Amino acid sequence: TAWEAVRRGEANPLVENLSADARLLAFLTPAQIRELMEYSHHVGDAPQRAKALAKICKQIA
Repeated sequence: TAWEAVRRGEANPLVENLSADARLLAFLTPAQIRELMEYSHHVGDAPQRAKALAKICKQIA
């Protein structure tokens, strides 16, 4: 599984596995699957919030 590969320190094969899954390919192209799996579309404002928190931590330290 993808999780086992990650636990062994290997690259995560999840996106490639999903992009080759016939059950998904009946509805989506491999490119669409990869686009849907692009994590940067799903993190919301977390990067900005993390930077703001880091700035506060630096001011306190």
